[in-house]
Amino acid sequence: SVGPPPPAPPPSPSGGAAPSVFSRSPLLAQAGASGRPPVTSRPPLDPAPEPVIANIGFDASSQGDVGTASSLTVPHVTSGSNRFLWVAVTTFGTPGADVTNVTYNGVALTQLAETVYGLENNERLEVWYLVAPATGANNIVVTTASSTEIALAATSWTGVNQVSPVGTPSTTAPDGVTSVSQNITSASSAVVLVAVGWFNQTITVGSNQTQRVLNNNGGTFESVAISSEAGAATVTMSWSWAASENPGHIAASIAAQ
Repeated sequence: SVGPPPPAPPPSPSGGAAPSVFSRSPLLAQAGASGRPPVTSRPPLDPAPEPVIANIGFDASSQGDVGTASSLTVPHVTSGSNRFLWVAVTTFGTPGADVTNVTYNGVALTQLAETVYGLENNERLEVWYLVAPATGANNIVVTTASSTEIALAATSWTGVNQVSPVGTPSTTAPDGVTSVSQNITSASSAVVLVAVGWFNQTITVGSNQTQRVLNNNGGTFESVAISSEAGAATVTMSWSWAASENPGHIAASIAAQ
């Protein structure tokens, strides 16, 4: 059977109509006469992430030399991403013969800097570089303007800027010294590289530097070495000898990708 209908709502105290069974939402009730909900605070948006700077890493080294020739071929193995090849060459002559060309896997390198050194200015140090060298085992080939002594040191790196990889180089060639140094402008994300050429004695790398290549030929013919140091606002690159020397020195900062 059907039960009795529900009771009617009681009359309002004023005798008017009973209130509606529907009520305004809590937000509208708080809004007042404007009918708009109150403004609530929002958490701040997360800031844009900082760009990631790849660390520059040492990849590989190689070296080679020849007593009298107008070319030198040295095998070098390169790997990794954002690659960079730094090649230092010393020659001996009157003055040391110009390096006319350096290639890696048949691709020409760019000359970064050169300096003539030695007491009679008959030795020459040059630095050449290549962005994005081919990976794998390939040959570095140096060609000179005339037959000469050739000594080579090379290093490859990863994580290097592929558009503007290297800063302005600094060169010096003092005579009659037992040490050589240069202050290089750099950055904390960078690495500073230095090449040094000399003749006929043991060499010592400067503090805080890592010796990467030591092609020391003693009194046979020219010698060349490469070292590196982590970047900073200013980085001092140096080498020293026990006795008087007449070196050539080229340094520059390489930038991270």
